[in-house]
Amino acid sequence: MVDTISELSELARKLNQKSDKINTLISSINDQLSTLNLGVEVWLDYPLVEGDAVISEDGNGKVISQRRNVTLLGFCKTEPGRWGLAVRDAIDIGLDDENYNFKNLETPLELLRASRELRVVALNEIPGLLDAMKSRAEQLLKTIDAAEHTADRLAGGDIPEKPR
Repeated sequence: MVDTISELSELARKLNQKSDKINTLISSINDQLSTLNLGVEVWLDYPLVEGDAVISEDGNGKVISQRRNVTLLGFCKTEPGRWGLAVRDAIDIGLDDENYNFKNLETPLELLRASRELRVVALNEIPGLLDAMKSRAEQLLKTIDAAEHTADRLAGGDIPEKPR
């Protein structure tokens, strides 16, 4: 039991010190990602945080629906012209923990504006997000290459006839 409020003072000082360090790390990562000018929105395909499941069953006890509130981690444009790490709330209506189905995606919030707890949890998931960003950028490059090939072919007079 806490005898005096001053006992909490040292804990508060340490927590605030650690929070400042976390904010500095997140800012540094945001700055490094911004300089890349990647311009690719990516969200992890699994929740950063999950709430308790609300399960509906039929008359025989078979699960027919499940939903839970979740928070997702991503990289997106959070303000005009400003890209960075972000979180957003959603509802997962998947029927198990391996097959997520996110609906009702909320407006993204800059990670630096999220709660301390979310910022701490997010730090552990940033490597996975960077991997997802790399995969998405590679996929986009392949799509652009294919589109350029098609455009070059069409510009060269190799336009296919329309079906009749």
